[in-house]
Amino acid sequence: ALNESGRRLAIARQRADQLAHQIATGERLAAIGRVAAGVAHEIRNPIAAMRLKAENAIAGDPERKDQALSTILGQIERLDALVRRLLSVTERDKPRRETLPLGPFLESCVATHIELARAKRVTLECRTDGREANFDPEQMRRALDNLVLNAIQAAPAETSILIAASHDAETLVLSVHDEGVGPPPNIRDHLFEPFVTGRADGTGLGLSIAREVAAAHGGTARLGNPEVGTIFEIVVPWQPS
Repeated sequence: ALNESGRRLAIARQRADQLAHQIATGERLAAIGRVAAGVAHEIRNPIAAMRLKAENAIAGDPERKDQALSTILGQIERLDALVRRLLSVTERDKPRRETLPLGPFLESCVATHIELARAKRVTLECRTDGREANFDPEQMRRALDNLVLNAIQAAPAETSILIAASHDAETLVLSVHDEGVGPPPNIRDHLFEPFVTGRADGTGLGLSIAREVAAAHGGTARLGNPEVGTIFEIVVPWQPS
């Protein structure tokens, strides 16, 4: 009886392992499908625009041809930017860490987006304790830039966005807090996957880039739960091991 029970238990474990493998495979395929659909959608739009402009140029006068070529070049730049952002998600470079003061780092990030924020009638602020931290400034800047750009798009006019750095004994938290309503509930479980976005004009790559940068530093990116507004956080070890 013990031998039979042992045999049945081994079979049950084998079936459980097979089922877990099938579920994991299905989830990976679903994720690949979402990425493929996102890539197809993002590439299809500029290609359609270039085709239309090229057809108009062929049938038009020299002035229309010049306008069409200008539009086509703009769409090519859009595709190039998309490819570069996609590569930022898929290529996880080892961080080139530096020890640098957090205050000037955050201020330089804010300065880059002042004009866009002003055009959206949004105010940017930064807050930190002035201490130093150790991370790759180029990678972390890329991650923060994406969070700030998302916040500017989401924030209501005449509100403020706070870019902050805080820490405890073990972790550094870089955060971007806006007063918008946040992403729709139906996409929150997949927010940090490529091409998942709640905006019609979004590429859905900003949060996935932030996640990859955080992971490269041994940390994570997450959606916080503030009392008011929306906050995204990059949480990494305070001192790298």
